[in-house]
Amino acid sequence: MVHRILWISLSLLISYGAAYAQTTGTLQGKVVDGSNEEGLAFANVVLMQEGTFIKGVATDFDGNYNFSNLNVGTYDIEVSYVGYSKLNMINVRVGAGDVIRKDLHLTDSLMGPTATVESDPFVLPVIPTSDRITGEEAMRSPVSDVEDIVASTIAGANAQDAGEALSTNASRTDANVTMVDGERSYGSIALNPSDIEEIQIITNSVPVEFGDGSGSFTNYITKSPSNKFRGYVAGETSQFLDPFGRNVVQAAFSGPILMKPVLDYKGDVVMDGDKPKKYTVFGYRLSGEFNTTKDSRPSALGSYQLTESKRAEIMENPLILSPTGEGSVLATDFITQDDL
Repeated sequence: MVHRILWISLSLLISYGAAYAQTTGTLQGKVVDGSNEEGLAFANVVLMQEGTFIKGVATDFDGNYNFSNLNVGTYDIEVSYVGYSKLNMINVRVGAGDVIRKDLHLTDSLMGPTATVESDPFVLPVIPTSDRITGEEAMRSPVSDVEDIVASTIAGANAQDAGEALSTNASRTDANVTMVDGERSYGSIALNPSDIEEIQIITNSVPVEFGDGSGSFTNYITKSPSNKFRGYVAGETSQFLDPFGRNVVQAAFSGPILMKPVLDYKGDVVMDGDKPKKYTVFGYRLSGEFNTTKDSRPSALGSYQLTESKRAEIMENPLILSPTGEGSVLATDFITQDDL
């Protein structure tokens, strides 16, 4: 029998900056004079993402700065101080539960212009996790279902078949707990890879706030609305290429609804050329998926049926005399290749 499966999912994520448990991280460090390692008080430290202002702070008397409750993502740090060259540290990754420390060394302004440095990967994990998958890695995965991405990436996580429930740590599938942005979820996850900022998989040393599970805890952390309008469309097909006949189309759109201008420490609007810099305080993400499958479990040996004549013969005489002459046996026990 040929099965046809049609699945349509649509999710609308509207964000206003709410932070759920275990979906944020912390970025902290110290701004110092590169020549003597002394902390610089009241240096301006600005956090940027995709060229858009996120937060800004001034260092304390010892040169320390701290950004807490940051959404999971990748940031750039811009540091400025009177008499010193500006410093930009790019690609600072903040994961769920991470405490990232980045000390920033400034040099005398006479030594050169703005310096740009790449962030190193050093992370102090507050939540012990077995692994995590970033949004970029999810987008590069050869599979499109987010649960299949986990099964194909994380050691110890597997599914009996594509699209089926995960099993980890040798536990039953119902022992695993699935969350979206820190909130427990039941049933399949209606997300496509473009929605994912990070997938956090906890298999040991589980924090007390999760609890109530003996397998793994998978936390799908979704992206915040973009500061600029962005669109994503992707598709794949195996129609006419294999017996599964699978077709998938995914689409996602994101952008701001309400934006506010960025203010400096004096309360003045920060300009970007002749336009004010703005950040998103209310935005949207709209994503959906459409897929069909011709046969979810095609046979490796093909499908066979009885010839009409053999079928009529068996229907008329389902029991026949045993070859030994003792009693009756099922006529179907003596079907041969020529009868199919």
